[in-house]
Amino acid sequence: MAQLELRTYSLREARENTQRLRDMLKKKRGKQLSPMDLFYMRAYFGDVCEARGVYVALIKMAEARAARESGLIKEWKEIAKLHSEACELTAKILGV
Repeated sequence: MAQLELRTYSLREARENTQRLRDMLKKKRGKQLSPMDLFYMRAYFGDVCEARGVYVALIKMAEARAARESGLIKEWKEIAKLHSEACELTAKILGV
């Protein structure tokens, strides 16, 4: 049976990826994403969900998880703040 390889991101990498995602989606807002865009997003952003035909990567959630697992953030208040930012970013992208 094949072994599944998991890649863990540092908090810095997660933040950089979040910015890359924001930039990409800003350029594409209101336009159809190409198969290459979707491939790029899947390859770099991992946790991807489909909503209103647009793929949205919830990187802020990955940031919170990475920070908690690495011990950088131990306060649940900080993790809740990152979770809230993920929800706000998703809502903005979807125009809700």
